[in-house]
Formats: sequence, structure tokens, C-alpha cells
Amino acid sequence: MTKISYMAGIGANESAQRADGVKPAAFIPYLSLTKGEMALSLMLEQARILAGYYGAPKYKEAATMLENALTNGVHGTAPYFGALEPDLYGVARAINQARRQSAPASGGVVLGRKSITGGIGETIVPYDQRYNECMKSGQYGGALNTQVQCQKRLNIEKILNDGLEKCGQYMAYGFLPSKGVDGLPPTAFSKLRDQLIALQDIARVAKVDQTLIGQWLNVGMMRNNATAAGVNKPYGWIDTNAILTATPEVAQNQIVTLFNTSASKWTSATSEALTGQKFTAIIRKYKKSAAVGFDPATTIAIITAIAALIGGISEFAKQMRVEQADAFSQVNGFGTKALGPEEGDYDGDGIPNNQEGGSGISTPLLIGAGALALLALK
Repeated sequence: MTKISYMAGIGANESAQRADGVKPAAFIPYLSLTKGEMALSLMLEQARILAGYYGAPKYKEAATMLENALTNGVHGTAPYFGALEPDLYGVARAINQARRQSAPASGGVVLGRKSITGGIGETIVPYDQRYNECMKSGQYGGALNTQVQCQKRLNIEKILNDGLEKCGQYMAYGFLPSKGVDGLPPTAFSKLRDQLIALQDIARVAKVDQTLIGQWLNVGMMRNNATAAGVNKPYGWIDTNAILTATPEVAQNQIVTLFNTSASKWTSATSEALTGQKFTAIIRKYKKSAAVGFDPATTIAIITAIAALIGGISEFAKQMRVEQADAFSQVNGFGTKALGPEEGDYDGDGIPNNQEGGSGISTPLLIGAGALALLALK
């Protein structure tokens, strides 16, 4: 699995040194971005994490391509990439795809910019400038309601920037297929359902597409894993979920292969259910066999890292509820340790695998094609 390729030839001390190269999160001013710009901004964060950790030229080049696109203007003149290494083809495709995604990332209007054809620059970050732009837009009717709504939207943007990345590992199960997984152990199945509902609620409150919220959570997962003691690898959602199953290495390899080859193809309930059934079959097969030679140290390290972040996750939930009273009202215990991954979630035989209704919730493709292309550079 990807975990093995990360670890090959890298000792604990070197892993810790590499983790030092991973920088803190940049502010994502999504109220001032288009959907395409937000997707590339998050992809840039992924590239920076990988470049900071591995130092490989391909990650640095990917980051430079994304920085140039955002600086020069995603929706302006078509970019010229010149001769590219095959590793970077996916990044170029993502930039070209983003050019067509010119709608505001969070509805309404793009705040603080005269035109979306120019680069995003630095002028979109100051609160006062964007608040005044929101007030001038008159998009919420009367002056009083406009003031309330503008403050609320900017507050929520800050709350997400302060707290969403902390939820990355905590909400890892929300990336799994929700269909075809009836045979999972009950605890894992229940948490998968609740985490997906929570993800959908964050998207609802922020008025941002679920795909972009998922991409943002994945960035947080990578950053948190890269800097967490005992993990110190920039695992994304696929590797993280494989590790959290606490299955033998052979099973984790199969899970990684399954999701790497199928995640971008969850275009229908049928394809998602097929992936869910295959994932469930791996769990059921290997949970009933002896985990010979399995070392759960990384599983425990990730769970320990999540526990250390619970205070911040709880504060994130609290602040979201201040701005939106019904946030997470349909989720059992968001912000508590019980909702996140814990040891034993995948223990037990599960329920009979003869129902195809799944959780009744459709799992979106949480990672855009461009982000998957970037992760394929590993």
C-alpha cells in the first residue's frame, strides 16, 4: 500500500524531520473565490504538503503550476504549460477543468474583486474590504438583513479556516462509500453514516459544494497525519481509512488498491455500491482471520492524534452552532470522541450482507479528479 512506499528507507528521525517541512495551513478565502479557484487553492495546499514532506521536484513543480494559475488568473487567458513531465499531466488537466468552474464557490457574489479574470492576489483576504463589498452587493434585501448575513458568512468562513482541517482524520469514514456497506460491523457502519451527514451539514451551512468540503478535509487529514507523532506521513483519506480498519497489511493493500482504482468512478449508485460491497468483503474476510504479523502502531497513532484534536473539533462544532443553530442537529455527537474513529470500530461480524439499501445517503465524489491526479504523483 502507499504506506509502505512512504516508509521504505525512512527512519523515525528522518520522518520527523520531513514533517518539519510541512507548513501551517494557508487561509482559504472561499467567499472571494470561484469554485475552480477554490479547488486549485486546496490542491495547492496538497502539493505544498507533499513538497514540504518529500522535497521531490515533481511536487514543487506541481505547486508552482498551481501558484502561477492562481496568480495569473484561472479564468483569464488560457495557460501555456510548455513541455511537461507525464507526472504533471493531471495537474494541467485540473487547471483547465477549473477554468470552466467560474461560479462563486459559496453562492451570491465573489467578494472583494472587480473581475474573476485576474489573479486572486492578496487583496481578497482583508475582512473590512470584503465585508464592505458584501454590504454594497445588496444581495440580502434590506440593510439590516444584509449586515447580519454578511457578518454571518464571513464568520463562517473564518470558522472553517480555523477548524475544518482539524476534523480531517476525525471525519475519515465520511469518505467511504455509503452504499453496499450493510455488512460492515455496526459501529463502523453507524459512524460512516453520521460522518457523511456531518460533512453534508458543513457544506450546507457554508453554502459550499460537498466535493470542495471533502477536498478541504482531505488536506487537513494529510497535514495532521504528516505532523502527528507516530504517524509522520502525509496520508490522505484512502490510506487513512485502510489503516483505521486495523486489518492485516495484505487487507490494507487491497483496500488502497480498491479505492485508488474506483474512487473516481463513483458516478452512480450502482458503481458506489459495487465498491462498497468489495470493501465490506475485504473487512469481513480478514477480520475473521488471524492478523499474523500485524503492527497496529500507526492505527493507534492516528486515533491518538484525533483524541488530541477533540478540543479543537468541539470548539469548531460550537462556533458553527453559534452561527447556524441547527448545524449538526441530525448527527449523533459531532464534536465528541465517540463520533470519530476509535479502536474496535471494525470489530464484530456485522449485519447480514443481503441488503443493498446502504445508509440511504448518497456519497458524493469527495475528491475532485484534479486532486486525485495530484495524489497519484506519489
